[in-house]
Amino acid sequence: MTQTINVGLPVERHAQLAALAHRDGTSLADTIGGFLTTAIHEGRIADELPGWTVERVGNTVRLAHPESDLHLRMKRSTAKSVADLLDRMAEPAGTQNAGWLDLDESFEILRRGTSVKITDTTTGAYRAVARSIAGDLARLLRKAAA
Repeated sequence: MTQTINVGLPVERHAQLAALAHRDGTSLADTIGGFLTTAIHEGRIADELPGWTVERVGNTVRLAHPESDLHLRMKRSTAKSVADLLDRMAEPAGTQNAGWLDLDESFEILRRGTSVKITDTTTGAYRAVARSIAGDLARLLRKAAA
């Protein structure tokens, strides 16, 4: 399950946010994620994802979430393919979001309801993330693989 934290909003702002999410066919969390992604693209906040490490190590890319004991290493070409898959899975339900990729690697990525689950098939460690987080991971994987 995706971990969450409550944020207090004035009732009026919540209503506006809910109306925007409804209009766009997304969740409140994904609507807020869209605002944050825009801020990243505008350079107003750092292009990073707290709690995650996505970095190039030699000819590989490391994707890690230490709190979940998730530590994956993949070829740069694999990281690009994983990024494409994560982008597809980050799309709203009912769009072309299904995906399966045989990477011959020791991890799997699955869409589970509104979340995307990344599992190390060797250790069983996993992390489920919101769709907007999956999109951020895709962007960071591409950047590290470049």
